[in-house]
Amino acid sequence: MSYEPYPNQPGATPQSAGSWQQPQGSASWNFDGGAPQQPLGWRPPPKPGLFPLRPLSFGEIFSATFRLLRVNVAASFGGAFLIQLITGLVTAVLPTIALIIGINRISMAAVGDQDALALSMMTWLLLALLPGIVLSLISSSLVQVIVAQVVAAGTLSRKLTLGEAFRTAWGRVWAVLGYVVVVAVASILIMGILLLPIIFFIVILVQNDNPVVLLLLLGIFLVLAGMCFFFWVNTKLLVAVPSIVLEGYGPISAIARSWRLTNGYFWRTFGIWILVSLIVSVATQTISGIFSFFFSFTSVLVPFGQTTTGQEGVVIGVGIGMALLSVLLSTVLQAISTVLLGGNAAIMYTDLRMRKEGLNIHLQQAAEDYNEGREPGRDPWTAPDLGPAAPPAGYAPQQPYPQQNFGQPAGYGQAPYGQAQPGQQPYGQQTYEQQGYAQPGYGQAQAGQERPYQPYGASPASDNPPSSPYASSGAGEQSGNDSGAGTDSGNGTDQANGPAQHRPF
Repeated sequence: MSYEPYPNQPGATPQSAGSWQQPQGSASWNFDGGAPQQPLGWRPPPKPGLFPLRPLSFGEIFSATFRLLRVNVAASFGGAFLIQLITGLVTAVLPTIALIIGINRISMAAVGDQDALALSMMTWLLLALLPGIVLSLISSSLVQVIVAQVVAAGTLSRKLTLGEAFRTAWGRVWAVLGYVVVVAVASILIMGILLLPIIFFIVILVQNDNPVVLLLLLGIFLVLAGMCFFFWVNTKLLVAVPSIVLEGYGPISAIARSWRLTNGYFWRTFGIWILVSLIVSVATQTISGIFSFFFSFTSVLVPFGQTTTGQEGVVIGVGIGMALLSVLLSTVLQAISTVLLGGNAAIMYTDLRMRKEGLNIHLQQAAEDYNEGREPGRDPWTAPDLGPAAPPAGYAPQQPYPQQNFGQPAGYGQAPYGQAQPGQQPYGQQTYEQQGYAQPGYGQAQAGQERPYQPYGASPASDNPPSSPYASSGAGEQSGNDSGAGTDSGNGTDQANGPAQHRPF
């Protein structure tokens, strides 16, 4: 039977380094030079999202909040900047137009009509501010909705475009706006109710002879009480907007929902919120102060007084440029603050639900569905409450074992190696009682056995064989740890206890 030799085998045809072909068969691999094919049905795990899908620590919440400025920037920061820029321009333009028109009418009117026109101008200024206020409320609500949606998408490793963010946000803007109005009206009513007894108490103090100290103490108490009330209410209502956006609650039910979620986690929620707010406030104020300091030097380049004659265009251009830069800077800082504070509230809302309702289970399932290229069976944010993690049935907490005194542990207090303990001889000097065991010599039969085989030509062995000059006389040399067995030092022969026995050579 002939066969083809393998390469490099004697008699094989020389081949180049890259010409050898792997034999194909049931036990071969197909190296086609491309990427290895994935096993059927296997997919890589989902990409990590904005934060891990489990209850979060303080550091994870803090880092995820500032990561929003790098994750989906177009929808989060871009949307907030665009909305607030348009709102700022509209809010500034309408009162400016009303002011210019009013001043122009007053300058052209008769002296007797100027007072009436001035009063009319003030009325128009107030009316021009109303559209800006309404637009500011709507834009603020819209930005909060967009930021909450960006956080929800980032949780599942997805991104929203700016168009998708605007289209999906309009459905919940009015509910968020209703919540803002309800909270504002309720705050005004509560403050009014609390101010009535305060005003009455102030009137009584004023009637005294020296009410300065009492009024000062009352003022300090009111300021502290007002701050505590403000922080308490804001903390309890911190996650109301994410509840409206992601779960579809109404304004009143969202307040109750936020109140329940923060139960048991008030101080944790308050601490994270106040720390992030302080960091954002200090950072924005610092940046604004630095730019204002540099802007103040530009006044040196602007002519003033008599030097402005013939240079009105320069003055107007510099003034407009400074105003635009100031508006852009304030808009950027306001957009960053809104994204960070709104995103922090949405992240803490998700963390509270994962801790109290097992939301992370639904989010993990939805992330796996998106990773496999299909839509989730249901919205994970509206999935049923699974409750906090509970121990399995029949589980009982382990009871601590009772402490028992077992005395000193084994080996405790032993003498160093080579030294004897009390009542014991040093190592290597112990004496052992020798026990003798009768062993037959070489060539002798034991009890009940025949004589051993004799060599050819040898004389029959007797009980008293003749001594040999080469045989060792005397007892063999015994070792200290041998149990009575003698060892012949010369010939390696065994001897039994008792009379010396000689064997033939």
